Amino acid sequence: MNIKLNSNNVLGLQKGTKFSYNPRFVLESLHLYLTPITDDRLLEKEKTRLFGNDFSLWQEGDSFLFDPLDNTLKYSCFVMPEKNKIISNTSWIFHSEGTQGLITLEKSSNSFEIKSMTYRFYSLENDMLICFNDDFLTSTEGLKEIEIAENLSIVFSEYGYCAWKLKKPTLYLLEDLSSNPQESNSPTEFEKFCFSEALSIIEDENINKMDDSTNLEPLEKISNLYNKIIQSNLDKDVSLDVISNWLKRVAANFYSTEQINTLMSR
Repeated sequence: MNIKLNSNNVLGLQKGTKFSYNPRFVLESLHLYLTPITDDRLLEKEKTRLFGNDFSLWQEGDSFLFDPLDNTLKYSCFVMPEKNKIISNTSWIFHSEGTQGLITLEKSSNSFEIKSMTYRFYSLENDMLICFNDDFLTSTEGLKEIEIAENLSIVFSEYGYCAWKLKKPTLYLLEDLSSNPQESNSPTEFEKFCFSEALSIIEDENINKMDDSTNLEPLEKISNLYNKIIQSNLDKDVSLDVISNWLKRVAANFYSTEQINTLMSR
């Protein structure tokens, strides 16, 4: 089974097997990693080992790195966009089951441009985050979904890579790559609600408003959610900690300490 990654590169699929390690979602950087390495220094060494040969795809955006020895996918990184877009009439994507398998690089060229996705949509009802581009919305020949790890799939249209989706995203939220993830296998309704609210607040339109530090409307929204989490998170839930810390750091990028302390619980 061959799959077009983009106009210059073709992937193969070893069906029936997927990565045994889980995704790691560093919310502050908006990066979702798929790698067994949890140390930044060791990860840089691994990227150096894989990068620079004919079987590596690496950039600041979405990335796929392949081992030069057997052409199998060894490392992936996905960037969550900041632009929200509602998906309509595509409920199938929330209930579809992708083909499980390991990705290989079958045909490559010197052109490895892989653009990050443009939009994101989190379905609270289905507890699924999907990040996608325009090809995902306009595909006429059907989409191919490959589940490469637990709850993580990548999607291809006839034009190439067009989406990634993550089920139960709050389970994988981390402060940094080396942090310990959530131990629970079942997100709470409050975790899902807070994640959904955070994505609706920290998005491109509100970020543009925050460029004007006298506009306190976005800060008020951030503070309301932040305070709700702080008051409820008495057991120090990992996912809620990550979300609340993200809210405060974003606010600190645009507003003064005095403005923040006036509205946020300490």
